[in-house]
Amino acid sequence: MASSTIKLKLLVDAKSNKVVYAEAKKDFVDFLFGLLELPIGTVLSLLVNRGKSGPGSLAKIHASVKTLDVRYSSSSRKDVVEGHVKGVVTYMVMDDLTVKPMSTISSISILNTMWVKDFGSLVEKNVVVDMNKGLELLKVSFESTTVVSDVFLPAVEFPSTSSKRGRFPSTSSKRGRELTEEDPSTIDSIKFKAGIKRTGP
Repeated sequence: MASSTIKLKLLVDAKSNKVVYAEAKKDFVDFLFGLLELPIGTVLSLLVNRGKSGPGSLAKIHASVKTLDVRYSSSSRKDVVEGHVKGVVTYMVMDDLTVKPMSTISSISILNTMWVKDFGSLVEKNVVVDMNKGLELLKVSFESTTVVSDVFLPAVEFPSTSSKRGRFPSTSSKRGRELTEEDPSTIDSIKFKAGIKRTGP
């Protein structure tokens, strides 16, 4: 990572205790795509081509590199040195690490795809990715397809259940407190257009 920390804004469905998506800038997407510069990228490509990518989320990053519109990709040698994607847009990082350019239409579509019916259950959570979290993201991506939720949301435990994630969030979870930034964000725009009531200032 170029800097010591990277900031993300998560849109969380508190009822299911899952991340709907993360609003990310160029630095985080560069970090994700940079994981494929490791030797594992060659191995993963071979596995994907043979339909043996496994249950984790690294295959989703690989697919995002292949399908991302060329308008958003850095093409020149100078651009590649400065990162993998252009910094003029905001990106949407899904729970399984799929990366897409951010837009109001695509965000509303994601809410529909995930069957989010109660917009009042959606809360914002600002998180910081440092070196430890970066390594945790890499590790969990080998094992899970809900990487962002697994790394940044606390697990909810219930008596008589062995499930890692429960349906309802813990009352002590920080997830219930909405954190905001100074500048209007794309998530704020989505919440306004979808009629989601803000709970913060």
